[in-house]
Amino acid sequence: MIIKNVKFSYAVKTYHVGPYVDFISELEVPSLDYDCIVNAIMEARPKYEQIELMSYSKK
Repeated sequence: MIIKNVKFSYAVKTYHVGPYVDFISELEVPSLDYDCIVNAIMEARPKYEQIELMSYSKK
């Protein structure tokens, strides 16, 4: 399943600084479960930690 406009907050793993806000225009996820979406973000952005999903839209 593809979701769009994924907005999330994160901290930078190297420096433990944050929170910052970023977005991904399209992200493929196995389901719309919160943990599945966060895991997909972690795979797409491996240098981020403490990821919290803020919003997304379905395709």
